Amino acid sequence: MIKKHNKKTIKIKNIIIMLIISAIIVFLGYLAYRYLIPRVEHRIEEQNKEKIKEISDVTENTYKSNELEIRIDKKEQGEGKDKVTYYVADIKLKNPERITRAFANNEIGANIVEKMNTLCERNNAILAINGDYYSFRKDGIVIGNSHIYRNIPIRESLAMYKDGTMEIFNETSINAEELIKKGCRNTLSFGPVLVRNGIAEADYTEYAVDGDNMIRGNIATENPRTGIGYYDKNHYCFVVVDGRQEGYSKGVTLREFALIFENLGCSLAYNLDGGNSANMYFRGNKVNKSSQPGDGEREISDIVYIY
Repeated sequence: MIKKHNKKTIKIKNIIIMLIISAIIVFLGYLAYRYLIPRVEHRIEEQNKEKIKEISDVTENTYKSNELEIRIDKKEQGEGKDKVTYYVADIKLKNPERITRAFANNEIGANIVEKMNTLCERNNAILAINGDYYSFRKDGIVIGNSHIYRNIPIRESLAMYKDGTMEIFNETSINAEELIKKGCRNTLSFGPVLVRNGIAEADYTEYAVDGDNMIRGNIATENPRTGIGYYDKNHYCFVVVDGRQEGYSKGVTLREFALIFENLGCSLAYNLDGGNSANMYFRGNKVNKSSQPGDGEREISDIVYIY
């Protein structure tokens, strides 16, 4: 009788073990599908920008031509473990088409990524920052170079217009087709808004970019950051803050990041993907010192750049 009981117990344990193994396999399969396996939704034709032939005056941190002015400044504040290092690229354009975005592998979809330096080289980027990492999510309004690639409204986003202006908009209040009619060329769907009407936003403790991201942490804490600021028509700035490197740069909170843009005098500013993605390139060279281990660069899905 005892032997029969033992056999039954063993059988039940084996069934439980098999169920657990099956559940783990299914879960790992979901994670691979959700976060690793590329899924192409659109293929982009004629995305890459030709190199503009113009007379320019170029230094290690400046670029000046009749159409474009860029100046990159390195900023430092604090000391020791409290030190923060960041880079501000001031941008003035005459042709607003020269600020735009590009997508990894000339494709739109999930988990489509590429090294930032490759993206910059292929698109002849003079200056670039990482974008909103749209491919990590399945929602938002994604417009690139006046083409609609995704129209699933959920958050406050940034619109870049043909006339050289920018604005914050709520995706739930306007659709992609209406934005195109208004002259929108590109959108960035990440956030949060950092500066609105010249004033830094106050509280980010409850902000979450992704509703379904199981591994999301609190993005409001000290981290490397990337953001875009807007002063006035055809006048912008890119800011990248390094972080997670004691003695060089600890990173900043979202509130501190917002105050950087407010102190720069921006009328609006918008947060982009940060952490190990936070990078700035100028004329083919990385400007900042990212926290990514190894070769120092995470593969990303898109860039915002000047060509």
